[in-house]
Amino acid sequence: MECVNTIATCLMVVITLVYMIFTIKIFQENKKAVQASNEQLRETIRQYEDKKRLEIMPYLQCEKCKDNSNNKISLRFDDNKKSGIVTSYPIEFVNIGNGTAKDIEYIFTNATASYERNDLPQTALQSGNRMMLVIQLTIPDESLQKNIMSFELKYKDLLDNSYSQKIEFYIYDGYNSKVIKNHKTFAPKYIINET
Repeated sequence: MECVNTIATCLMVVITLVYMIFTIKIFQENKKAVQASNEQLRETIRQYEDKKRLEIMPYLQCEKCKDNSNNKISLRFDDNKKSGIVTSYPIEFVNIGNGTAKDIEYIFTNATASYERNDLPQTALQSGNRMMLVIQLTIPDESLQKNIMSFELKYKDLLDNSYSQKIEFYIYDGYNSKVIKNHKTFAPKYIINET
């Protein structure tokens, strides 16, 4: 009888041990499934937020226009205080994106340095709207070492996502002639976690 009790006890210990091992395995598998589910949920939320951001993303296109704007900004091609040739280049910004651009500012980079500027006639531009201005650029008389200047536009959408967009202006440095010949507008870049 004692042998039967020992075998029954051993059998119960083995069954309990097997049950415990299976319970631990099930717990581990459930934990992996929960982690995978949480990761999938985070990815779904990120994709939703990206989709929502892209649906309202502004895109400022810079186009040359006729000189019919009273909004003028005076710039110098370098920090040299000498007089030079003053050339005008009328442009308009057209918001071809789906959303409003707000808090519009720009950094002007000339041949010498970069400067934050806040002299645009408008600080917000709805989708489809335009902002016209005339760049009046003083270019030194001497030959130029560099023939590019740029604007780096910085703005936000209505959800406070931040964007940066570059526009380069190309200077024609000909004999007895210096003018802004043309420009190039780059696509906006999303600025992640700007502080």
